[in-house]
Amino acid sequence: MITSIALDDEPLALRLLKNYIERTDGIESGGLFLNPSEAISRLHAGGVDLLFIDVNMPDVSGLEVVSRLVHPPMVVFTTAHPQYAVEGFELNAVDYLLKPISYDRFLKTLARVNDLKRLKDAVQPEIPATITVKSDYHLVSVPVNDIVLVEALDDYIKIDLGSKKIVSRTTMNHMEQLLEPHRFMRVHRSYIVPVQRITWLRNKKMGVGDHEIPVGEKYLDAVKKYLS
Repeated sequence: MITSIALDDEPLALRLLKNYIERTDGIESGGLFLNPSEAISRLHAGGVDLLFIDVNMPDVSGLEVVSRLVHPPMVVFTTAHPQYAVEGFELNAVDYLLKPISYDRFLKTLARVNDLKRLKDAVQPEIPATITVKSDYHLVSVPVNDIVLVEALDDYIKIDLGSKKIVSRTTMNHMEQLLEPHRFMRVHRSYIVPVQRITWLRNKKMGVGDHEIPVGEKYLDAVKKYLS
């Protein structure tokens, strides 16, 4: 199943894409957005395979939005102006849909998307859903999706799973290596967080779920770049 979101400043264009998605097997909508910042927040939350994005928007162009994404999903540009096609493909867009978009043309684009997803899935190794750490002389399996944050405590680290905490005698560097494939980010010498749980960033503090934690000076630029 392809999870898609759409960003366009025209409500009618979003409704048309919504209609096409609902009529088509193998694709679902993860959100329809008129506001670029809301769409970017949804992308940061994870789980998006495909972004439909309008090129011509009043405050920022779709080309600019995609160029700022550190880890973009597959991208399909939509616009009434064909002259932007070359720039779109320079950003590795899967396709370029010229408005008004017909359903047949939408299906051809979706076929390209599915082909590309199958190719990516074939070459990318499966990432385990758990990591293993030592706690109280036992090996403990930790569900990665349940991790809220990892915090350094002197010679130990605390893994916050929301409903419970796991304390392990290991290093933050080791935890970074274990969690890196799962899109976690070191934001402070004492904190590693799942990027999809970051909700806000102000000055040198950020929200991670219900937590407010500091952002280290040496990590601040990387965090800002990721969230931009």
